[in-house]
Amino acid sequence: MLYNFESNTRSGTILGTVGAGGIGFLLADRIAAYRWPEAWTIIFLIVAVVYVIDLSSAWLRGKIIGKNDSAR
Repeated sequence: MLYNFESNTRSGTILGTVGAGGIGFLLADRIAAYRWPEAWTIIFLIVAVVYVIDLSSAWLRGKIIGKNDSAR
C-alpha cells in the first residue's frame, strides 16, 4: 500500500506535467512562465515528500515485518 502511494505521488507529478492536472501542472506552469524560484520550490517539495513517504514506508515495514539481524 505504501509503495503504491509513493509510486502514485511520483506518477501524479509526471502526469500533471503533461496535462492531467495536480502538482505537475503547477510545476509545468511555473516553468513555462519562467518563474524559476517557484518552480524550484515545487521540485524540492516533491523530492522532500517522496523522501518522507519512503522513510515512513521503510520504518513501517520494519515494524510490521521485524528486523532480522541474525540473518546477516
